[in-house]
Amino acid sequence: MIIGDKKELRKYYREIKRNLNCSLKDKKRFMNDIKETINVYLYDNPNTNIDDIYNIYGSPTELKESFLINFDYKDINTRISVSKVIKRSIIFAFLLIIIFYVYLLVDRTINKPTIVTIEADIFKNQTNGGSYGEN
Repeated sequence: MIIGDKKELRKYYREIKRNLNCSLKDKKRFMNDIKETINVYLYDNPNTNIDDIYNIYGSPTELKESFLINFDYKDINTRISVSKVIKRSIIFAFLLIIIFYVYLLVDRTINKPTIVTIEADIFKNQTNGGSYGEN
């Protein structure tokens, strides 16, 4: 492979990697497989250029489609299920917190502490010379 084509090959790998929408683990596995396959081809065919790579292996978009066709959908469904459980748990926790605060607010309003003031009016008996409790 020509040196200028090596830069193009790195660009080709970056485009493939950018097009893959999967976990980092699956992306690394796929990229290692495709790089190994291309390197074996380049070893057997040293006069290969980047156009040959595109013709043999396809564009990065075509490789993405090939990856998705061969991808394990059971793994995708498991991730989606886990994601749903986590989201639902978070929503449930927030609802519990909101219900708790509403309960506290309502309880505080209903059982509002009241201050009872008793005013004692003390009258002086004007007729008895100002003594208390006498008639």
